[in-house]
Amino acid sequence: MAPSAESPISGWLVPPVPILIVGTAWNMMDDFLRARNRLEGIPHRVWGINRTCQFIATDFNFTLDRDNASYWKSVAINKDAIWASAQPGATRRLEDYPWIDLWLSWLAGSGTSAWAACKYALETGDNEVILCGVPLEPGPYADGVIGRSFDGMTGTLNKFRQIIVEQSKSLDVSRVRSMSGWTKEFFGEFK
Repeated sequence: MAPSAESPISGWLVPPVPILIVGTAWNMMDDFLRARNRLEGIPHRVWGINRTCQFIATDFNFTLDRDNASYWKSVAINKDAIWASAQPGATRRLEDYPWIDLWLSWLAGSGTSAWAACKYALETGDNEVILCGVPLEPGPYADGVIGRSFDGMTGTLNKFRQIIVEQSKSLDVSRVRSMSGWTKEFFGEFK
């Protein structure tokens, strides 16, 4: 199911502009700065994943970690950025998350917040999507924290990679590039 024309970001992306999806891996800032330098003078959007918004100004934020999003929104550099997520679990209601501005239930089962945001970006138009700080390699978040889901990293990362490989078969991922890691190998490098 594609986003509706009522989406709060539908007017942003016409004509299509590149979208930098900035994850929270340890290499986030290096990837982001290199991508921005390559886009110098070209209009683009910056979409943050989870805690990215506290390090750089973002236009749009996506998270599958809805419970922490309230805090991240409170410390965000751009307080006006839109926050989106997939549907909450069966035991939670949309009303339990008033800090989420946009619910995209069709993105459930995406594995990672960055991949869910990437799928949304692909559905919004003919935009080039550039992944920054989304290497899907072992390592801490940009703030040094190692997430619980990355304990024994290899199994979790392989699961996330497999989700991307399988779901990419039914998407046009030719517009996706990455700055580093496994995602760069899989999607190709942004040059």
